[in-house]
Amino acid sequence: MELLRLDNNTLEPRWILENYKSLIWTERYFELGEFKLVYEKPMFYQMPPGEGPAAYQPPSIGEYLACTESPAIMKIESVDATQQENGTFQWTLSGRSVEAILEQRTTMLASNPQKEYWTRTGSAGGNASVLINSIVSQGLGYGGAADNITELDTPVQSGGPNVTSKVKQGSLYTRVREILTPYGLGFFIRRNATTKKLQLEIYNGLDRTSTQSSRPVVAFNVEAGDFAESTYLRSIKEDKATAYVRGRTMSRIIGSPDSGLTRKVVYVDASDVQPDDGDEFTILGERGQAAIDAAIEVQMFDGKLQPNNQFVYERDYKLGDIVQIDSYVHGYHAKARVIERILSADVNGVRTYPTFKTTQQLN
Repeated sequence: MELLRLDNNTLEPRWILENYKSLIWTERYFELGEFKLVYEKPMFYQMPPGEGPAAYQPPSIGEYLACTESPAIMKIESVDATQQENGTFQWTLSGRSVEAILEQRTTMLASNPQKEYWTRTGSAGGNASVLINSIVSQGLGYGGAADNITELDTPVQSGGPNVTSKVKQGSLYTRVREILTPYGLGFFIRRNATTKKLQLEIYNGLDRTSTQSSRPVVAFNVEAGDFAESTYLRSIKEDKATAYVRGRTMSRIIGSPDSGLTRKVVYVDASDVQPDDGDEFTILGERGQAAIDAAIEVQMFDGKLQPNNQFVYERDYKLGDIVQIDSYVHGYHAKARVIERILSADVNGVRTYPTFKTTQQLN
């Protein structure tokens, strides 16, 4: 696995970093990715023809990295230099994925900075992309054009159900996640090879299980040897099936009609809904269902994939997609979303650890 140091202006690969001691490279669907790189000087570079001595400068805070086994881009956010007992120094570089740039913007709008909420009705993906576009491309944020990120293309997109998104002022990154996550949507910022700019993508993972027929099936099987190691976790601790939703002028019960010991209720405060937000009855229903969808029984499966397993990441499936996991040992046959992928590289080679979260149990 080659680690690439990017040009800070064009984000094009400029140097290949070699002789590092270890690398952990983590992509996530619902959260920021992160990396940790450990090396001891000297770390060697393969340089393009004509590059001068400046290319030998070590990577520093604020620079961007990529690797050949992942589409993610990471930013170096911290450097730790440690002198070891033998007198040598060890450097540890760490940071997060480039989506973190949205943490540097807020949802405050120049048109009305005192307004507590931003509201829009449309697809969840459309609402999120319009909010991002307004702040970082249209100059509508409280900072005006200063909040624009000219290196980032933010096309308005769609995806997910039609909902009324009511967003409280705060971090743009956090609020976008709050719009998307309840509906299984994620977003990536990747480099567009044609435009040579960063580009936003709202992503609604594709179903690649045997329950559909429009695309090739991706089904991992423990007994068939797709995993070198595997772990299965099931928990009903946070599971809820009914929501009691309290609004400004009315209240609603959403969800299961269960009673007695099987009834599992979550309280939702929707008293912030105002007359100009839309129909209160409908919005309370959306809030209640979103709370139920977020408080479900947890089934997690993770493992170390065999290097020669039959499916290739980014070709057959990608982060956020829904694949099939079959394990007779664990009694687990399910649709599961790829929510995380860890790449680990050291003297023992490269290993891949995906994490899957169950979306539907299969018979």
